[in-house]
Amino acid sequence: MSAPVTEYYGKNPPEFVQWSPEKEKELFTRYRAGDIEARDEIVQGYLLYAASVAQRASVGTPTPNEDAISAANEGLMRAVEKFDHNRGPRFSSFAFLHHRGSVIQMIKKRAEHARLQRDYIESELQPLQTSDAFAEHPSVQSERVQLCERILSKLTLAERKLAEDLFINGDSLVSIARRSKPPVTCECIRQRKQELLKRMRMIYQRVNREDEAGA
Repeated sequence: MSAPVTEYYGKNPPEFVQWSPEKEKELFTRYRAGDIEARDEIVQGYLLYAASVAQRASVGTPTPNEDAISAANEGLMRAVEKFDHNRGPRFSSFAFLHHRGSVIQMIKKRAEHARLQRDYIESELQPLQTSDAFAEHPSVQSERVQLCERILSKLTLAERKLAEDLFINGDSLVSIARRSKPPVTCECIRQRKQELLKRMRMIYQRVNREDEAGA
């Protein structure tokens, strides 16, 4: 069993279950008749499979494993509700599409969120103003990178880590809160974010004054 799965489920990870078509149909028949325990047995039997799909779908992305597994589990619950056990493929094939689809959708939303965060911090810090004609010039891009690095270099290690998580990696407040040691609430991370933005604006203004004085 992989480390991410062990970390996610702790000391009681789910077991991999492979049912016969008859057993699978029996469980879904019972659930459709109102047997909640049958549904729970189906979900429990596919948790490990969902985690495996989540890890493969999120390879090469900055998505934390726990977030990918959570998304796959949400897909599993939808698959259980939508699956027609009287027709079509086996549930594993049906569930795979929902596991993978949920993870990919979450990754896309996270990427869009990261883009919006970067746009937000850029507007908050009032970055270098350049004309459209020179916006893509390498020297301008280099100047932007240098400015960002100067701002980040003046932060404490903890502040810089939070800035990178929020505005570069695009991590959610939930993910950051969970990874904190000791764990903290999302509201705590939200407050830290506001304090960080205020401090970065002050640093930006100070850097500008230094540049003007040296010009």
